[in-house]
Amino acid sequence: FSYNGGSTWSTDFQIISHTPGSRDGMPSVAILRDGSLLAVFEGWWDGIAGKFTVNCRRSFDQGRTWVNPQIIHSSPGRKNSGAPFVASLSDGRVVAVFMTDEDSATQNWPNYASVKIVIGTVNGNSISWDNLQTVSPASSWWPSVFDSPRSRSLMVSYLYPPG
Repeated sequence: FSYNGGSTWSTDFQIISHTPGSRDGMPSVAILRDGSLLAVFEGWWDGIAGKFTVNCRRSFDQGRTWVNPQIIHSSPGRKNSGAPFVASLSDGRVVAVFMTDEDSATQNWPNYASVKIVIGTVNGNSISWDNLQTVSPASSWWPSVFDSPRSRSLMVSYLYPPG
C-alpha cells in the first residue's frame, strides 16, 4: 500500500493464503463504502483440487490482516468459476464479475466460459451474495467491472471472440 500517492510503499501484505492444495490467484481489490477492503480471487476452496471457485476476503485495517475466506460462487460438480473482478458501488453494494463454464455441456476450462455477475449486500462485517446473472454467453473471457457513480451506470468489459 502507498499512503502518499506512490512516493513510498509499505511492506507486502498477504491477501490470499496459498493453503496447501490450493491454487489461489487473480486477486482484485475494492474499497467499500465503510473504508474496509474487499479482495476477490479464484482458488481451489471447494475441496476439489483443480476446480476453481470465486472467493473473497475482507480487511478492516487497511490490509494488514484479512478475515477468513468466503466462497462467493462455486459452480456445480467439477465446473469452474474464476478470473474475478470486483467493484464497490456508490449505494454501498458490491459487484463481482467472473467467468464460468457451468452452463457449457463441454468441460474444457477456460474454453466455453460465460461471464456472470453477482451482487453483494454489505451487512456490517458480512456480505451476502445473490442475484446471479449472465452478462455474456460462451465463449467470453477475462471480465472486469467499473462503476460510474455520476452516470449511475455499471460497465462490464470482457473478451468475446469476433464472428
